[in-house]
Amino acid sequence: MNNEREVDDFEYDEMMFRIYDSTQYDYAIAVTWMTDAGTLESGWGVIREIDADRMRVKLVCDWETWWIDLIRLCTVSKVV
Repeated sequence: MNNEREVDDFEYDEMMFRIYDSTQYDYAIAVTWMTDAGTLESGWGVIREIDADRMRVKLVCDWETWWIDLIRLCTVSKVV
């Protein structure tokens, strides 16, 4: 079973733009991603690290931290 959601180029570019801006301007984003089990998980926080070698990002909020593989991203939006 393929646990990766198909994201078109425009969606992917928009998600990368928001991720990069979160690191540069320290603003919170909401992220949804596919887990290894094929379920959706979500969280919000600030991107504190981009690991280009492993193609993942580190999302940090006050009480939790997630390493999220870029290929598993479903949505990224700015928290207002």
